[in-house]
Amino acid sequence: MRARKKARSKRTKDGKMAESVLAQAIRNVAEGETRVAQQQLLIRELEKEGSEIGVSDARSLLAVMEENLALMRDRVRMERAKGMN
Repeated sequence: MRARKKARSKRTKDGKMAESVLAQAIRNVAEGETRVAQQQLLIRELEKEGSEIGVSDARSLLAVMEENLALMRDRVRMERAKGMN
């Protein structure tokens, strides 16, 4: 019977457990999704107020946020693929 390698837990300098790269990437996606939803809500509020300049700027920012979120999701996929190897 082969002995399994124990996963070593990494600790930070203050002794706390370090977050895995995959866990951090998943957390980043969740936070990014929350921020995108908040931005979408802000845009709807600005539209109700009739603030065209504000809406335009908010939509531009939303586009950047959505691009970043897509990159974050790609990172999760890459990290999961690494774990399968």
